[in-house]
Amino acid sequence: NKRPVASAHFREPGAFKKRTLWSPAEVAALREGVAEFPEGEWTKIYEKYGSFFHQSRTTVDIKDKWRGLQKADQKAAGEAP
Repeated sequence: NKRPVASAHFREPGAFKKRTLWSPAEVAALREGVAEFPEGEWTKIYEKYGSFFHQSRTTVDIKDKWRGLQKADQKAAGEAP
């Protein structure tokens, strides 16, 4: 008898989080947060800009998105990753 998942932080083993696409507002909040706080201060960014992020986002999601944005920016600028 499985219990329902309480939050993104406490999923049962083998359970996956449903993929939620990032909105332009979330990306803008992330970029603004990294401009304000040093890269790597994901908790501070989440605490200040959390109201802009989807309720399922975690600090790890924010970090992963930032890494993806950096790669995309490098590719658009024609730089090697």
